[in-house]
Amino acid sequence: MNAAVRVLQYVKATPGQGIYFPADSEVQLRAYTDSDWAACPDTRRSTIVWLLSILKELNVDHEGPKNAVL
Repeated sequence: MNAAVRVLQYVKATPGQGIYFPADSEVQLRAYTDSDWAACPDTRRSTIVWLLSILKELNVDHEGPKNAVL
């Protein structure tokens, strides 16, 4: 989990650099998103949860910040 967080920190800190995945690479990159409308009982704001999976054995699960209702 720490390794995945460090990768995401690198991507955020180096805009324009990114990470290169060759077409013939065995690396599988999958991203999933989900939201829960008004899930916070105090603020009635939604929560966004994302899951990023790099390779089959590396899973990172993170709850994002509460977002204002648009």
